[in-house]
Amino acid sequence: MSAGELTGWLAAALTLLTFSMQSMLALRIAAVASNLSFIAYGTVALLEPVIVLHLLLLPCNLFRLWQLLAARRPRAPAVGDIDSTTSPDRARRDWLIVSTSDSHCL
Repeated sequence: MSAGELTGWLAAALTLLTFSMQSMLALRIAAVASNLSFIAYGTVALLEPVIVLHLLLLPCNLFRLWQLLAARRPRAPAVGDIDSTTSPDRARRDWLIVSTSDSHCL
């Protein structure tokens, strides 16, 4: 088996692996690895459609991977953000809540 064929089989295996992933992060990492392998395979085997397809898919997968990683990163609260212990739904209903110390007003 040539190096080109081996690269093609690796790329196929990585694509198959993406379908077995349970987390989106693992799926995107496997998809990026698959794209890179298919680009290498297409280059070695001179398969232009494979190269073009995976050159188009690679930035899509990298962007989605970046979004996933950015969503996991903690961020500093911005001015006007609601306290992290209060959900936005609760903040909208706070005026409805009467505490026991306010009961004398009723």
